Amino acid sequence: MVSTGRSLASSRAARAGTRNSAKRKGLLLWDFPQLGSILYVIVCIALLSNAAEASGALDISIQLPVLDLSIDFSFQDWFNPLQLQRRADTNTTTELFSDDVVQPSISETDVHHYYFTTPGSSNDNETVYNVSITLSTCTQPLPTNSSVNLTEVYASPGPPPLYLWVSNTTSNTLPGPPSTRTDKQVWNTTYWGFTNFTMINVTAGTSVYIGVSAPNLMSTVFANWSGDWSYQLGVSTTSPLHAVQAGVNTFVQDTDSVAALISSNNLTADTTNENRPPFGIFLNPSDDDFVLTSLANSYCAIAEFVNPTLKSINDADVMVTTNTPGQVPQEFFYVKSLTSSTFYNAYLTLANDGRVGGTVYQMQNLTTKTANTTCRIIYNLSFCDSVAYAVPGNDESYDTIANWYDAQAEALYQNFTHSLAQYPCNITDSAKYSLSDNVTCDNCAAAYKTWLCSTLIPRCQSTDPFSMYPSRNASTSRNPSLVGWLPDNAQYYEVLPCKDLCYAVVQMCPVDLGFTCPTGTGLKEWYGDDYEDSDRTNITCNAPWVTYKVNGADALWPRGGEETVMWVIGLVCIHLAFVWI
Repeated sequence: MVSTGRSLASSRAARAGTRNSAKRKGLLLWDFPQLGSILYVIVCIALLSNAAEASGALDISIQLPVLDLSIDFSFQDWFNPLQLQRRADTNTTTELFSDDVVQPSISETDVHHYYFTTPGSSNDNETVYNVSITLSTCTQPLPTNSSVNLTEVYASPGPPPLYLWVSNTTSNTLPGPPSTRTDKQVWNTTYWGFTNFTMINVTAGTSVYIGVSAPNLMSTVFANWSGDWSYQLGVSTTSPLHAVQAGVNTFVQDTDSVAALISSNNLTADTTNENRPPFGIFLNPSDDDFVLTSLANSYCAIAEFVNPTLKSINDADVMVTTNTPGQVPQEFFYVKSLTSSTFYNAYLTLANDGRVGGTVYQMQNLTTKTANTTCRIIYNLSFCDSVAYAVPGNDESYDTIANWYDAQAEALYQNFTHSLAQYPCNITDSAKYSLSDNVTCDNCAAAYKTWLCSTLIPRCQSTDPFSMYPSRNASTSRNPSLVGWLPDNAQYYEVLPCKDLCYAVVQMCPVDLGFTCPTGTGLKEWYGDDYEDSDRTNITCNAPWVTYKVNGADALWPRGGEETVMWVIGLVCIHLAFVWI
C-alpha cells in the first residue's frame, strides 16, 4: 500500500477512497497537438527574449494558455531514467478537496496517487474552474556521511527532488513514472522544494489525477543521500495554497552586534498593528543553513524547520509603521539575540488567511556587526521618524539612546522654525521668496528636518574593509554632544550623510537664513557621494531609508548570467516539445 497522508485542513479527507473511473472534461494541450506546438513556440520565444533583459527574480509560475508550468532548472534530472524506475503497485488513490492540504511521508521510488473533482454536475458545461496544484517539500533525505563537505554535497547535483505528475484523462488515472510513458500526463521536479501546475477552464464535475513520486537513492546521482521525504500537496479552485513571490520584498535596514532591523515591502493603506499580515521571519546562520537554502521555495520547510540556531518571529519585536517613504505602511521586524560577526540568511513568509499553506519571499542576506562595536540600532523615533539604523551608543537601554538623540534634534528644529517663521509664507505668489511652486516654507522645513536628523544622528559602522568611511570617536564626531556621553575608548566608522540632503535645504529655504553647504575638502570630509558602489553591497552615504543590498536579480537564476538562462530555457522548450508533440 502507498502511504496516503493525512489532511491538514479538513476532516473531509476521511471520505477518500478508491476511484477506478471518472468522467473527463476540460481541455489540455494534448487535445490539440498542433495548437499546443504553436503556443509553446510563442511562450519559448517570449521567455528567450525576456531572459536577456531580466533584472528581477524569476517568477517560477509561468502562465500558459492551459497549464501553469513551474520550470525546473535542474535539467540533469530530465535525462536520468535511474531516478524514475518504479511505479506504484497499487490502484489506491486518495481524494482531495479544494483548499485542503495533505502532508504525508514518502520513501524512495514510491508513488502517491490522488484525484480531485471540480464542484458541480458533469452536465454543467458553463461553469469552469482554474485548478491550482502545489507541491512543497517539507523535509528531505540527508547526506549519508556527516563528515563530508556539506557545501559540495548540497551544491551539485544537490538533494534529490520530488516529482509532480498530472493527468486529466480517464485513460491515465494513476499518473507517474517513468517519464517515457506514452499516456497523457505532464510532470515536473520540485525546484528548491516547490513546483506547481494550474489547469484552467476545467468544467464542473471533471476529475484531475495527480501523482507524487520520489527518486531512486540507489542511483549514482543520489548515492550520498538516505532517508524519506515529507511534503505538502494542496489543491484549490480559488488560489494556490503555496506560492513563491519573486522580486524584492524584504529590506535590511541595518544591524548591530546582536540584532537586525528588517522591513517588509509596502502594505495596503489600511494596514495597522491590529490587522497586520501574518508574516513570519526566520534567520539562520549561513554556515549552518544547508537544508533551508536547498528548500528556499518551500513554505512548510521554512515554517516547520527546527534548528537551535534559527531565530524566528518569537525572537523579534514586530510593528507596522507609516514612518516610511511616502508614509505607506510597512511591517518592521527587530530580530534580537543574534550572534556578532555572523552572516545570516533571512526568510520572510506569509501564512494564508484561514487556509493551510502560505507564500515564501525571496531570501535576503545580512551580517551582524563585530562584538566590540559601539553601534546600536534605533528606530521608530518620535521626531526623527525616518531614522532606522545603527548609531554610536553606550551601555544604556535602547529607549534611553533613542530618546537622547531624538530630543536633541527636536530642540534644534524648534529653533530653526522660529527663524523660518520670520518669513511671510502664506502670501501671494508674487511676494514669496521663490517663484517656484515646489519651493515653499513647508518644503523648506521638511528638507531641514531630513538634513538635521541625518547629520546630527550619525550612521555607524563597526568595520571599514573598503576604506569608504571615516573613523570617528566622541571628540571627532559631527555631534559634539557625544563628548562625555560616548565612552572615551569608543570608536566607530561613520557613513557620511548624502550631500544632496544639504543641497536640498539650500534650494528650498530662503537665502537670508544663511544656510550653506561646504565645498571642496570640507564637502568630502563631512558628506558622502549619492551613489552606491558597483555591486551595491555597501552604502556610500546616509539618507532616510537607505537600505543594504537586496539579493541581486540573479538570485533565482542559475549561476552564469543571462546566457545560461537562455540555454536552460531552450532545453525546457525542447523537453516540452517532446512531451507534448
